[in-house]
Amino acid sequence: MTSIVKTQSNKKAPDCPSCMKFHKASIFEDYCFRCFILKFPEKSKHFISLSPMFKEIYTGDELKELTLEHSISDNSGYWKGIKMILKNPICDEQIRQIALKEIYYILTLIAKKSKCLTAEQAGFLWERLKPTEGYKGWRIQHLFAGCVFDYWNLKNTINGSVGWCYYHARPPIKTKKFRRSIMILKFIHFSNKQERIYKKLNNREKGRLESWLQSIPFDTMALNTHL
Repeated sequence: MTSIVKTQSNKKAPDCPSCMKFHKASIFEDYCFRCFILKFPEKSKHFISLSPMFKEIYTGDELKELTLEHSISDNSGYWKGIKMILKNPICDEQIRQIALKEIYYILTLIAKKSKCLTAEQAGFLWERLKPTEGYKGWRIQHLFAGCVFDYWNLKNTINGSVGWCYYHARPPIKTKKFRRSIMILKFIHFSNKQERIYKKLNNREKGRLESWLQSIPFDTMALNTHL
């Protein structure tokens, strides 16, 4: 037992400065290999070309292209509408709740187009809508982080510690699917009940959806939306 405890205590903790989930290496500019790919897409092409096993990994450029494809543009009418709601600083809690519900409605329209937010956009929303005293702040983080496509770009300093903890993950390899955003899961789930034109959610997706609905700042079923 003593030897086991000693071995575990000597185990080196992950030290990648970006994700803090894996070990860094000098050959990868003192990042883990995954973060090295994301931060240095040009340099990473050399390593990927050396081994077939790396060909299943998305490059940073490929992930950027996919994010652009599956998220709304900063120039879209949806995003401009959201920024219009937030053009003035929000200090009053009642006004904050009104703004959150208005933005939630726009997010439902985005989901119906099978689009998501980017991690950067979600960070902007959190910065503008977070309470000054932290009241219910963790619920707001759940709301926006659950609508992000590029979940591997979520950061605790930008999206909040709760948003990062619950929704951040590595991007999948090319042979596996991306994790669908919660808002799109919600759209698929409720549309499926009415029209049965979408595939049913698997148990893991249902669990994620139920957890999200219980965590956001308001009851979505009480809102006058179709989602």
